[in-house]
Amino acid sequence: MTIEDRELAVYHVIYEYANLISSGEMVTTGQHLGKCFDPPINTHLADAFYFSCRKMADFFLSRSKEKDDVFASHYVSTVTFDLPVHERWRTSLQKQLAHLTYWRDKSAEEIEKPAQAELFNELKTAWVTFLQHLPEPYRTDFDTAIIGANKKQGFEHLDLR
Repeated sequence: MTIEDRELAVYHVIYEYANLISSGEMVTTGQHLGKCFDPPINTHLADAFYFSCRKMADFFLSRSKEKDDVFASHYVSTVTFDLPVHERWRTSLQKQLAHLTYWRDKSAEEIEKPAQAELFNELKTAWVTFLQHLPEPYRTDFDTAIIGANKKQGFEHLDLR
């Protein structure tokens, strides 16, 4: 990928991270801007959160066979990411989100609130590390995109740093 390709992808990386933060805060607190969620909304939010967890973990761990996927390693080469909580729950996320499988009846394990919080915190920590190690021009690109996401996407109440 060229520098121009990477710069264009910054917006999409920020968008996906904002979705992680938004859904993660809703799942871990059970509310948004002071309003509580009743079933089935809480289930829909959990699915959105788990999809976001998987997307961001794949971003940090450079997991994909697709040549056009965007990874943290495209921007920073000085750090690698270790996500043990995600690794612990990876199979559950894979099997329960994107597949109708018989595994759900035989081996499924519920991802409860403490694990949700651990997944969320682990990915936020990886994000902070990622931002701290960004070289130019990417550091400026990410800063600009974060400000833009806050204004354009209605994420101004979220901490995207």
